[in-house]
Amino acid sequence: MRRWKAWVEREIAHVVSEDDARRRAACQALSELRVRGPGAPARRQLDAAFARVCHAMRTSESSGVRRDAAYVLLHWPQKRALGALVAVVADAKEDPLVRGQAAEGVGWHLQFVKHPESRERAIAALRSGLADAAPAVRFWSAYALGMGKAEEARAELEKLARSGDPAVWQNGWWTVGEEAQDAVEVLDGRPWPDRIPATAIGEQDSGY
Repeated sequence: MRRWKAWVEREIAHVVSEDDARRRAACQALSELRVRGPGAPARRQLDAAFARVCHAMRTSESSGVRRDAAYVLLHWPQKRALGALVAVVADAKEDPLVRGQAAEGVGWHLQFVKHPESRERAIAALRSGLADAAPAVRFWSAYALGMGKAEEARAELEKLARSGDPAVWQNGWWTVGEEAQDAVEVLDGRPWPDRIPATAIGEQDSGY
């Protein structure tokens, strides 16, 4: 138990590091925490880690730290992560890239959420995100609604797809309109279209 506590304290300290590589490695490690099985932390330890990550996500002066903290909650093994991420998506004052990362996390958690009120709040925030001024928020809101099989948002997704929204949230990726169309296809029961960001292809070609 003490060994686990020392490890998680070290990784959480790295979440707020100015060293991008160290911070992202810590975020990846923390995002893979599990609540069951050998080496799983005690509930109070997981709760403490969650509180520290949320604090970084909402109060750090660095948008990079806030964004990476939101990534940690992408696969967080507690239901409470959804509410924390929804609050970030709905915060119009937050950096769009942080909100986009939070929206991606909301989409992941929506696959498993059955509580009606929690699901309703999450989908409402994402539906608002489809009309946001920032391409990153629109893109990841569309993705999340598709992941969450949010039929309630079909009309908005279809409208966004028909609009042919040409914005891209990051160079080398496809457009917001194309992501909305992909989400509609998922609602129709088809698999996600197999798109690969050009940036990822470049990284593979360069040996990284």
